[in-house]
Amino acid sequence: MERLSNIPEFYVTNRDFEEILWMSGLEKNDILNLPEKANVLEVGGGVDQNFAAGIKSLRPDIQAITIDPTLIIGSNNNNEYDIYFGRNNGNRNKISYVQYLRKIKWYEIKKLKPDKNSQKVEDTKKFSEQRIQKSHEAGESIVSLAPEIPLKENSLNLLIDVYGPGIYLQTGNNSKLFTYLEEIYRVLKPGAEARIFPAVDIRSEINSLPNQLEELSDAEIQINLEKTKEFYSSICIKQNLDFLIDFIKIKDHNSSDQALILVLRKKK
Repeated sequence: MERLSNIPEFYVTNRDFEEILWMSGLEKNDILNLPEKANVLEVGGGVDQNFAAGIKSLRPDIQAITIDPTLIIGSNNNNEYDIYFGRNNGNRNKISYVQYLRKIKWYEIKKLKPDKNSQKVEDTKKFSEQRIQKSHEAGESIVSLAPEIPLKENSLNLLIDVYGPGIYLQTGNNSKLFTYLEEIYRVLKPGAEARIFPAVDIRSEINSLPNQLEELSDAEIQINLEKTKEFYSSICIKQNLDFLIDFIKIKDHNSSDQALILVLRKKK
């Protein structure tokens, strides 16, 4: 696994179970209809592991697994980051989050800044222990950093990833994305699905936009379904990944912005 200290900043957001289902194009019945003792993986579990907890409440027999590299940060094993926490205080339109900022060495020029609405966590060990305890209550958690998925091949009935893929698509280097899709294919059982949000080929969209990208709203970045499908299909062909590829289009709750959910079904 890549060293955490090579990553300057982590944001861990906190969405409720229903919101994560919506962003994955899933209904509760999809969870209820999974096979007995199914294995479900969420890549990145959020502040409170809400998806795993929701799975457990619906189907206690399902093994809910979370990959989260940040759980160890703040423990005795890793004190390389300052931790800042912002809570939404019950407002669903504002997301709770934890911001992990790598501690800056004196010789570094650029200094990362915490979000102005967050507060610094002073007792990082206690904070880390509380997050780990919640993860144990919700299911099984693995400290790992995607694109690596340290699970056995053909072991998962469902995989979801909300907002993780944007990181890989924006790196300018497709190697991580290629590795990630290979790992997804490896760990899914035949006939099982991965639901990934969002699924826009951001690189190709940016190429057709003005340089002042930061001045554009999400609504001005148009989704090109055919181009996006071609992008993922070409990867699957090149990497010899036998996926059925589909997309689900969803609208933002609070605006007219649209996004795509990528559905990858491993062929039997």
